[in-house]
Amino acid sequence: MNANGPELFEQFKEQEDKVIINNIEKLDNTTLFTINKEDHTFGNAVKMMLLRNPKVRYVAYRKPHPLENKIEIKIQTNGEITPIKAFREALKNLNDDIDDCINQLNEEFQNNMKNSGMY
Repeated sequence: MNANGPELFEQFKEQEDKVIINNIEKLDNTTLFTINKEDHTFGNAVKMMLLRNPKVRYVAYRKPHPLENKIEIKIQTNGEITPIKAFREALKNLNDDIDDCINQLNEEFQNNMKNSGMY
């Protein structure tokens, strides 16, 4: 255990493997997602993907406490789609962008190896 709390690995082991979805009753088409075992890297990437969607009115994420390994993402849509559908689309688009990046890197590595005579 470190001075501020349990070791990072122990915190991850103790947390549940799930996403908690809470509809916010006071705001139409608004949902708060609590995602365990994630941090700013995931939260910011998903937020940026959601902001690309014209049907999303508002999106924000936060890490409630530095020692808690979870984030909360609040999504409000214009009513044409649900926040859950917007979240799913953002995850799919993020996955597609990552796949494109990996493919481009692999092509570039292969081209460099051919040009350098190592291939």
